[in-house]
Amino acid sequence: MTVININNISGIASVNAQSNSLELFDNTGASLLDLNANTATFPGGISVGGTVTYDDVTNIDSIGVVTARSGVHFGTAASGTLVVGDSDGIGIGTDNPSSKLHLSGTGTQSIRVDTDGTALSIYDHSEFIGFIGNDSGKLFINAGGTEDTLSLRTNGTERLGISSEGIITKPYQVAFFAYSSIGDHDLTPGDKFQFNSIATNTKVAFNTNHTTYNGTNVFDTTNNRFTAPVAGLYHFTVTAYFRRDSDPFTAIVPYVNNSVVQSGNDVFFFANDNIFEGQTLSGSLTLQLAANDYVSVHRRSTSQSGTTRFYGPHSHFCGHLIG
Repeated sequence: MTVININNISGIASVNAQSNSLELFDNTGASLLDLNANTATFPGGISVGGTVTYDDVTNIDSIGVVTARSGVHFGTAASGTLVVGDSDGIGIGTDNPSSKLHLSGTGTQSIRVDTDGTALSIYDHSEFIGFIGNDSGKLFINAGGTEDTLSLRTNGTERLGISSEGIITKPYQVAFFAYSSIGDHDLTPGDKFQFNSIATNTKVAFNTNHTTYNGTNVFDTTNNRFTAPVAGLYHFTVTAYFRRDSDPFTAIVPYVNNSVVQSGNDVFFFANDNIFEGQTLSGSLTLQLAANDYVSVHRRSTSQSGTTRFYGPHSHFCGHLIG
């Protein structure tokens, strides 16, 4: 026979079952609570008005499904709280999640994923969009879905796109095309080529995504020069149409910040010592520029003499940022 003692210990009512087991039933005989020396079993739910504290979390095998009106908190914010909110989401390191999953912390590593394959898959609900993963030690991003295109954006605008065929597009890459409107354009040694016009309504009329940076034109038609908006490698091409026969030896060179570019000697776009009318020459160069360096085109100042005549509308200066 089980002996039950009901006592009063320091004002607290207590029930003592000498068999180390106590079970409570409702009026139908169904178990409501089963207590023994080490465990308590609740066949139904538990309603707690205050706080539930787990003193020895090392012995918690599972929690199951927990519902709370104001969220369930594990730990403190300073030590990496896990907060399961009622509607806001899940917070790790924060007790006030503002999205479905909100991580907050300090240091170099807030999230770590160990995997030898796909780490994160993204779906538009039913349609697969892409995934991020590890391929033998190499991080990869794989785009999928109907579009099968990878898009990199800032402020919601695409800056770089990669198609399913591997074609890379950069809608805002710096580029320009300028020409001269001067019919008979004469240059003496050291003179600047007057590229004073930007093409409009043609295939070489680049849109402002390419020709402006922070609202400023990258090519100045007043000073006849290009200014690099950012540091990088830039590729330039100059084409010139010679206007008359037997003009003197002529070399066309780039100037950066009003000084001729040299590599042991002056660097040429091109040079010509056998000039005749209607002749057209082109030359290209790649230059390493700092932000705000400016580039102009000149007739070389040394080892030159006389006047060379060009036809401006058939001469142009163009370039773009490589990277």
